[in-house]
Amino acid sequence: MATAGKVIKCKAAVAWEAGKPLSIEEVDVAPPQAMEVRVKILFTALCHTDVYFWEAKINPEAPLDKVCVLSCGISTGLGATINVAKPRKGSTVAIFGLGAVGLAAAEGARISGASRIIGIDLNPNRFEARAGGVAVLVGVPHKDAEFKTHPMNFLNERTLKGTFLW
Repeated sequence: MATAGKVIKCKAAVAWEAGKPLSIEEVDVAPPQAMEVRVKILFTALCHTDVYFWEAKINPEAPLDKVCVLSCGISTGLGATINVAKPRKGSTVAIFGLGAVGLAAAEGARISGASRIIGIDLNPNRFEARAGGVAVLVGVPHKDAEFKTHPMNFLNERTLKGTFLW
């Protein structure tokens, strides 16, 4: 390959300061060292975690066929289900919220062999509570968000876990 062992130039979106616009710049990328590889990334996006710490957004004029609007939601939902909730084959999985993360969590439940996957409406009058189970809070909440629940929700062998960056 013509670039093997050589420095290459490429464009990168650079944040020089929190809250400031990204600057598209040409950067030098050193050749990989032992046990490293150089990867060409064609399309990417900022994930919720990036925005939480930086408060940035994708340019609304960006062509949707060139940006990733799901960002880290797929790996987060899938990883939270497979690596944290760890549903057993044949189990029932309930998912609260059916955005990118929730749909990926449903896919993780399917891959894990769940026999029943339920998408939950957030209106508490539309579902009945059941004993047992694992609830996994996924991702980074807004800096002012709070999570509240009644202690009785944990007296029937329920487990609450949290995760992000899976």
